[in-house]
Amino acid sequence: MVPLLALRDLADSLGVPLVPEKTNPPKGGDVDAALRTSVDRLLTHQQKDGSFGLWPGSSEGDFYITAYALWGLDEARRRGLPVPEGALDHATRSLVSSLAAPFPAADPSALERAAFALDVLARARRADESRMRALFGERARMPLFARALLLHAFVLSGRADADEARELLRDLETNIRIDGPAAHLARASETQTPVHDFDSSVRADAAALLALVATNPTHPLAARLARGLVDARAGGAYRTTHEAAWALLALDAYRKKNPAPLDPVEARVFLGDTLLADAPLGGESGKIRRAAFVPMPALLRGRGAPLTFEAVGGGHLHYEAILRYARLEMPREPLDAGFYVTKSFRPVADLGGPVLAASAEAEPRFDPGQVVLCEIEVVTREPRRFVVLEDPVPGGLEPMRLAHQVGGPWLASLEATPAERREMRDDRVVYFIDRLPAGIRKFRYLARAAHIGRFVVPPTHIEEMYTPETLGRTGGTYVRVGAK
Repeated sequence: MVPLLALRDLADSLGVPLVPEKTNPPKGGDVDAALRTSVDRLLTHQQKDGSFGLWPGSSEGDFYITAYALWGLDEARRRGLPVPEGALDHATRSLVSSLAAPFPAADPSALERAAFALDVLARARRADESRMRALFGERARMPLFARALLLHAFVLSGRADADEARELLRDLETNIRIDGPAAHLARASETQTPVHDFDSSVRADAAALLALVATNPTHPLAARLARGLVDARAGGAYRTTHEAAWALLALDAYRKKNPAPLDPVEARVFLGDTLLADAPLGGESGKIRRAAFVPMPALLRGRGAPLTFEAVGGGHLHYEAILRYARLEMPREPLDAGFYVTKSFRPVADLGGPVLAASAEAEPRFDPGQVVLCEIEVVTREPRRFVVLEDPVPGGLEPMRLAHQVGGPWLASLEATPAERREMRDDRVVYFIDRLPAGIRKFRYLARAAHIGRFVVPPTHIEEMYTPETLGRTGGTYVRVGAK
C-alpha cells in the first residue's frame, strides 16, 4: 500500500496514467479503489490490543509489522482515504507500550526497529521525545539507516535545532559517499554494521534523503542522493516493493521541495531513419510526457537500426524504452540460486487412501477424475526469511479445497507444511513462509484431473521476498489427462 500511495502522488502530479490502457484517466481512478481495499484488508490484521499481525488470522501482533501498518494507514489518512481514527489511536498506544526503553540492553536489530517506530510516531504527529533522546544515547550501536530515521523523527517533531539533531546530521553527512553525480550512504561493510531484516542500500539511501530534505531541502548532498536512488533501479524497477516504498516516498519528498524547471524541449524519437514521435514538451505546451508504441512487426522490419532520442531546445529530456515480448518456449532447465526445487505428481487411490508411486513416464498421465498429489520439495543450505513459493497448476488439474475436518488426520498430515499461510487459487497455489530452516522441506496439496488433454506445467518458483535474487525454480514440463 505504501509504494502505491507514493506512486499515485507522483503519477497525479506528473499527469502519467497508472493504467496504461487509459490515456486520460480520472485523477486517482481505479488506484483509489485499490487503496481503499488495501486499507480495509490491512485493518483485518489488527489485534485486540491494537497491534498488527502479518496475516489476518495471526494469533498475536508483531512490533515491526505494527509500526509498518501505522505508517501505511497514516499516509493513507493524510491523502484523504477513510481510516478510522480509533484504529490509529489503538495502534499508536500499542506501539508506544511495546517500545523497549531503556535501550542499553537491546541488540542493534531492536534499536533499528525502535528508530523506525519512533519515526513513524513522529510522522503521525505523536512524537515520543523522551524515548528519542534515550535512543540517541545508543546511536553508536545503531546502523546508519536507523540514525537517519532518528534524525528524521527529531526534525518532524520540531526539534531540528536540538543538539541531538545537529549531531545526527553531522554523522550522516560524514557517512555519505559521493560517486560521480550520485551519492550513497556508506554500506554495512564499511561501518561494520550487522545485517538486519529488510536491509538494503536503497532503503538506507532513501532514509538519508528523507532526513536531509526534512532538515534542509536545498542540502548540497540531497540532489546526489536522489540521483543515486534513480540509478539504483534495474530494468526500471526496484528489487522489492519494500525498496520501492522507501525510494518513491524519498524521491517524492525531494521533488516537492525542489520542483524541476519545465523549460521547453522538442522531443523526437527515431528508429533508424523512421520518425516514431515528434512532440513539444514543457514550456507553453504544458505537456510533460509523450508515449510512442511500436508493434513487433515494425520493430523487426527495423532490425539492427539504432533507436535514437533527440532533444532540441533548452529543456531536459528524460526517456526510457521498454521491450515487451512473450517466450515461444518456457524455461526447461531448473535454476538454483539459493533454493533447489523439484516437483512431482503422484496418483492417490482415493481420499484417505494410499499415495501411489510416481509414474516413470517423462510426462505423468492420469485418468479423468483421478485425485493427484502435487508435491514440491525445497532444499536450502541456509535459513531463509519471508519466503514465497508459487506453484502454477497445470490446466488439466484443479486444486481441491478440502477442509481438514473433511479429510481428517490423513489430509492434515498430508498437507502439513512450515508455511504460515497457503492460498489456493484457481491457477496456482501460493505458500508464504516467515522462517524457513536450512534443510529439506516438502509442500503438498491435492488436485483432481478434470480435463482431458496434454497440458503445460509451468515452472514452480520460490524466492525470498525482500532479497529476490535468492531464488529457485523447476524446469517446465507437461502432464497428460486421459488416453495416451
